[in-house]
Amino acid sequence: MPELPEVETVLRTLESRIASLEITGITVRWPKVIIGDQEEFCSQLMHQHFNGFMRRGKYLLFVMDD
Repeated sequence: MPELPEVETVLRTLESRIASLEITGITVRWPKVIIGDQEEFCSQLMHQHFNGFMRRGKYLLFVMDD
């Protein structure tokens, strides 16, 4: 498990590099982590934008359009 300062560094890096970018393609590498239909999950994320970034402990949270 990463330490909190490492998680914060990743958060700030992602925020500076992908803020407001649109998701144009999705590759699911571990399908077992998706609850429900994989195709529906991917279709709901397509064309969403990264609008905000937060951290809860060691978890990163992304604010999307919907």
